Amino acid sequence: MCCSGQLTNTRIRNLHRTVECISCFDEVTLNKVLRAPCKHNYCSSCLAVLVNQSIKDESCFPVRCCKKRVPTTRILKHLEDQDIKRNLSAKMREYATLQSQRLYCPTKSCTTFLGAASSFRFQSVRCPACHKATCKWCRRPMHKGSPCAEDEATQELRRTAKLEGWQTCPGCKAVVQRLSGCNSIVCRCGVDFCYLCGMKMSNCRHGQCLRVNAR
Repeated sequence: MCCSGQLTNTRIRNLHRTVECISCFDEVTLNKVLRAPCKHNYCSSCLAVLVNQSIKDESCFPVRCCKKRVPTTRILKHLEDQDIKRNLSAKMREYATLQSQRLYCPTKSCTTFLGAASSFRFQSVRCPACHKATCKWCRRPMHKGSPCAEDEATQELRRTAKLEGWQTCPGCKAVVQRLSGCNSIVCRCGVDFCYLCGMKMSNCRHGQCLRVNAR
């Protein structure tokens, strides 16, 4: 019993012990901070700032301290704001999806992430937020009975790209202009393709694509 009592007293003392938040320098009780893998401590308010930054900017996701990833499960445990928790969980699902597969509601006032385009069985995908339907193929508002079409600005861009010899990413269909370097292009969506033939490098059969440099 004596040993058990000593352990209980030790736990109580630890709960009331304070540590300094690495961000705001406030003293916070140990049970109210998140300790990152690098041993830095964050109070709930400063942790919320870090999480909000990672939600708004994918380059900051997942949350890191001293270049070490902070486990998201630990972050969710220490976050007090329920809205931030929900937003973080939603962004985890979005950022885990390849950019070339991400489907968003095209309604300008909505833009809700709908999921991976390939995960939907039917062409029409209804947004759970604004309830409007999206075509999973062209990522524009649903257009029953008519083929997918690009807007006039996109069509003009593709005409210009053809004249200038620019290439189109086979993944996300973005127009890419090579300024320098070799013909192996890694698009912002992550697809690696050949600038000469426009095919993914895994399917390119030119043989010269990787060796021919820009002149």
